[in-house]
Amino acid sequence: MCVQAIAESACHRSGFPDAPFPDPSIYEALGSEKIRDLVRYHHQLMWQSDIQPVFGSDFGHFAKTVEHTANYFIEMLGGPKLFTVVRGEPKLGRRHKPFNLTPYHRVIWLDCFRLALKEKQIPISIAQEIWNWVEPLSMRFLTPRIEAEHLAREYLMAAKDYD
Repeated sequence: MCVQAIAESACHRSGFPDAPFPDPSIYEALGSEKIRDLVRYHHQLMWQSDIQPVFGSDFGHFAKTVEHTANYFIEMLGGPKLFTVVRGEPKLGRRHKPFNLTPYHRVIWLDCFRLALKEKQIPISIAQEIWNWVEPLSMRFLTPRIEAEHLAREYLMAAKDYD
């Protein structure tokens, strides 16, 4: 099974909102280093947040995980296959299963991601497209599994930001 098909099956899981992949032109617009910088900063924010204990105390292991995550984002945003050649099929559900990831963890993860998009000055049209992928995708990795109807949707910008 190809990586895209495997990833798409996670993006279309029954009962959850679709998590459409962003257009591959995002990679062309941002490039590897900007995406890597975004992911590193997002994880730096999480390391400094209330959910840091999920990552353990070994910063070296955490840093390695961040680089794997950056490679995943680069690949999924249309770049070279940096993740799958090293790590194989994404299997994100299995990779997250050992952790106790609650709706609280999800909200902090998304808050940190929202802030990273803003502070790394990702253009709003690109940020929104990435958000439209990661926000519903984030619902699928909670452990124990929680049905989508019990989770609040999170938005890139609050209504007040449109004023």
